[in-house]
Amino acid sequence: MKLETVYEIRTVIRGRIDRRIFVNSLPELHDKFRSIDSSTTVYVFKTVKDGDGNIISSNRLDCKIHNNGFVVKSQDV
Repeated sequence: MKLETVYEIRTVIRGRIDRRIFVNSLPELHDKFRSIDSSTTVYVFKTVKDGDGNIISSNRLDCKIHNNGFVVKSQDV
């Protein structure tokens, strides 16, 4: 069975989702973080889907913007 991993970045301004960005790899995720202001609230989710598009798992990763990139604190990458 083929599994697909998708990372979603949600930027939040004043309690509302401002942007949702979807990427397929950690290097892409890192590149997208470079364009986000460090004062913005950011949530990152990792979703694993099967070949039919059914969600196998979805987890929020504990990430922080740091030096024009990001740091993932969670071991569940």
